[in-house]
Parts: sequence; C-alpha cells; structure tokens
Amino acid sequence: MKFHFMLSTSTVVLMLAFCVQASAIGLLGPMAETFAVLGGGGVTSAGATTIVGNVGSAPTNSITGIPPGAVTGGALTSVAVAGMAQADALAAYHFLAAQTPTQILTGVDLGGLTLTPGVYQFASSAR
Repeated sequence: MKFHFMLSTSTVVLMLAFCVQASAIGLLGPMAETFAVLGGGGVTSAGATTIVGNVGSAPTNSITGIPPGAVTGGALTSVAVAGMAQADALAAYHFLAAQTPTQILTGVDLGGLTLTPGVYQFASSAR
C-alpha cells in the first residue's frame, strides 16, 4: 500500500485539502512541496507503510516506525529542513485563509457533490 499524507497539529483532513489546493496553485514553496509527511511533534509509521516523498518533523525530529515502513522518492529530513518546510506551508495557509469564500456549505451534505475550484466555507464540520 502507498500513502501520501501530511501530519500536523491541525485536522488531518483539512491539512490534506489545504495541501492539495496549495500545491495545485504553486503556493507551498520549494521545501514544503517535497514532503509527504510533515509533523510538528514527531512522526510515527505503523506497519509496512510506504511513504512517497520526504518525511520530517520540527521542532521535534522524532521519527519512529521506519523501518518496517519505507520512504521512497524522498528522505528522512533534519529539523532545519522540516522547519523551512513548515514555514513554507504556514505562509501558504495564511494566504489561503485570507481568501474570500465563493460558496458557503454549512449544513450541506457533501456526499455525491462535485466541487469545482473555489473557496468553500463551513461554520462547523462538513458532513
């Protein structure tokens, strides 16, 4: 199995959506774009996970579970490199957070919807 994911102190789902959007429009910057997993308090891989891209964490660079997990197309990075990637990701987040919503989907069931490019707002969690 291959997984592409990013870990952070924010909700994983929101960060994944943010990363896909920011990467698609070139906002993440050269450091953050190379990361598949970027943690703030360490990274733990369970089992035979394959991670495609860089793996790192800052300010705590605790990475466990590799091996048996594997990193391909990237490397386990230093605190300094992970810190620069976090700065890139934070700058992109602030840019995206300042965008005006094009559609408010509070209370809308997202099942079966096709969302076109835009800025979507939810007053609470999406369902």
